[in-house]
Amino acid sequence: MLPFFGQGAAQGIEDVMVLTQLFARLTHKDQFPDLLTIFTDLRIPRASRVKDKVDEMRMLMTMPNGDLQRERDRQIRYAEEPFGGSPLPWMDPDFNDWIYSYDIPKEIGRAWETYTKGLWPRTRGSWRVLFDA
Repeated sequence: MLPFFGQGAAQGIEDVMVLTQLFARLTHKDQFPDLLTIFTDLRIPRASRVKDKVDEMRMLMTMPNGDLQRERDRQIRYAEEPFGGSPLPWMDPDFNDWIYSYDIPKEIGRAWETYTKGLWPRTRGSWRVLFDA
């Protein structure tokens, strides 16, 4: 992830937190492939959205001089209040809420509950080892 939004390290830290939360719930080695499925299903959509925002920021910050660049500067200069859809993520309250209010323990709790009911897609059913012991 390019450094146009400062989220590369943050995404790595989130990855570690998600993996830690998932590993803490593991009760049998047979669940490991399912754990990785859950991890990728949770993390890829979020990391992809962040990467898309990084790509937008790259285009915004490296824009060549011209009409688009002047319009960008005008929007940034005269934006007194944050607004949804702002070209600057820190001026977009909707994006800020999404990026900074991510509750990993809550997300993992919901995911694990779905998994232990046998409802997580593409898992191998190894959640059953929870009940075979």
